[in-house]
Amino acid sequence: CRPSFWEMSPMRLQISDYSFQTGNPLLRPSYSDALNLNFLLASRYSFTVGFTSVSDEIFQQVIIDPTDDRYMLLKQLNDGNSKTLTLTAYLPIRIADWLNVNLSPTYMMRHEHQFVTGETNNRHMFQANGSISGQLPRGFYYEVSAWGQGRMRFGNVGISSMVSMNAELKKTFGDKWTVSVHMSGLQLKMQIISGYGENYARRYDVRTYPT
Repeated sequence: CRPSFWEMSPMRLQISDYSFQTGNPLLRPSYSDALNLNFLLASRYSFTVGFTSVSDEIFQQVIIDPTDDRYMLLKQLNDGNSKTLTLTAYLPIRIADWLNVNLSPTYMMRHEHQFVTGETNNRHMFQANGSISGQLPRGFYYEVSAWGQGRMRFGNVGISSMVSMNAELKKTFGDKWTVSVHMSGLQLKMQIISGYGENYARRYDVRTYPT
């Protein structure tokens, strides 16, 4: 795929006192081949096996600013080839009218080779989505959803595990009116993004606030 406008834009966006995010106008297109197999069990439960091979993959890497080594750049680079095996399940469970459960775990096994460092690594990563919902008395309906991931590593950027939640309560009035209260982005664990190099390490603490 071709890099987007923002991935190629050389504009710098300051994200901390000593860190900037920038694109790269010299990016090359990356090329990928993908295969997905889906299996449906009992007309309810879905299982997917996917394989993706990417050459000239575009990573966001952490590098030292070549004009001033006090600063770090989060910059898009063509920095490797990768092969990823993905296993995903979708598991809806209906317990009662007031309690429906949906679970969707994903496992990824990623093999990557980096051009800059010459390193070859195998990485195992996990993430999951889940929700509970149901109908309550007097026309009330609720839904609570959560998303989480384990530790991940792409190139020289590491992402810590994190969990976030959304919640919604709705009330219907007749056939035409619905009032809802919604909260999204409740982060149960602060996310930490780390950049690693031969002579440096940089850490970014990322916190979102519910809306």
